[in-house]
Amino acid sequence: MAKNQSLAVKTFNAVVKKIAIYSFVFILSLLALYTYTRSNSPTNTAYALTNSTLNFQGRLLTSSGNVVVDGYYNLEFKLYDGGTSGGPAGTGEANAGTLLWTD
Repeated sequence: MAKNQSLAVKTFNAVVKKIAIYSFVFILSLLALYTYTRSNSPTNTAYALTNSTLNFQGRLLTSSGNVVVDGYYNLEFKLYDGGTSGGPAGTGEANAGTLLWTD
């Protein structure tokens, strides 16, 4: 009977040892995965640069719809912040928006 008990103890110890090894490997794998994911994630946020110029192209027409002759003309550009909340532009205070820039 002592021999059977000794075999049971040895089997139990072997199972405990395997569980300990598997647990250690599992925890080590989790730690490695955590370290890998943390080292590959950016620590600083990248922002896209913006251009400070606004390109605009158009045609200058007379009141009758004809293209004006070559020459120098004074043009005024105005930028507004919207004012219409996505609706159609129109006249009046409700559609005016806020003037942001004139050149």
